[in-house]
Amino acid sequence: MRTTPVLVGLAGIAFAAAAAQAQGLTQAWTQASPMTPQDRAIILSTADAQIHGRPPGTVAKWSNPDGGHSGTITLLSKSTRKGMPCERIEYRILEPGTTRQHGRYVLTSCKVADGSWKFAE
Repeated sequence: MRTTPVLVGLAGIAFAAAAAQAQGLTQAWTQASPMTPQDRAIILSTADAQIHGRPPGTVAKWSNPDGGHSGTITLLSKSTRKGMPCERIEYRILEPGTTRQHGRYVLTSCKVADGSWKFAE
């Protein structure tokens, strides 16, 4: 009878992978390699300063001079979830020194009670 939990777990993983693929994700945000923790920190800081609270269509550029990655952040749309303002944002990551795309992530962030933005997915 141990087979049932394993099958349910595998079905959940397959569903999550299908959802990620439907959103155009190339790898999980936290596992994207060679994107570094410093890259992600710069991206999130740029989103806080130049994207959150702005109108849809707003685009910001970011770059990490240490690792060479760069990209754009685009506010796609706004919505409300459970009374919280939310924003659907596209993150494009470019390979160092090129215009070749490393990854594309479309994620939703919501503004929580303390005023910070957290990923909803």
